[in-house]
Amino acid sequence: MMSKPQLLDWIKSYIRNEAMEAAVERYSWDVLMNFTEEKWEKYFQLDGVALYNKLHPASTEKEVIVDVNLEAKEEDEY
Repeated sequence: MMSKPQLLDWIKSYIRNEAMEAAVERYSWDVLMNFTEEKWEKYFQLDGVALYNKLHPASTEKEVIVDVNLEAKEEDEY
């Protein structure tokens, strides 16, 4: 898992969004980790989704696994 300073460095290097930097600096790490993908997207659009995925890589991997399993079940039904 990354730290708050690492996250700020990532934002400065890849996203370059001053409002997002300010939000990350303002809130505690626990609060940032509890923001939903929808909340990040609401306030920061696609940059917010990218940040959410950076913070929660395991949750995005699980979604892919679920999708693959659903496709496999559909194929078995035919």
